[in-house]
Amino acid sequence: MSVGPDGLPTRLVTSYSDPEYTLGPMEKKSDIRFSSWGTPVELASPPEKETST
Repeated sequence: MSVGPDGLPTRLVTSYSDPEYTLGPMEKKSDIRFSSWGTPVELASPPEKETST
């Protein structure tokens, strides 16, 4: 994980190896970059018919 001078995350890189995957050894990788910290965000709940409990 990398952080900027303000201490907020800027990048997260992960990897996972699965040597026993059904089709043979496999490696999964993820590279996520974060930006626009402090930008207002509006989140809405999904329609009730699209959720479960």
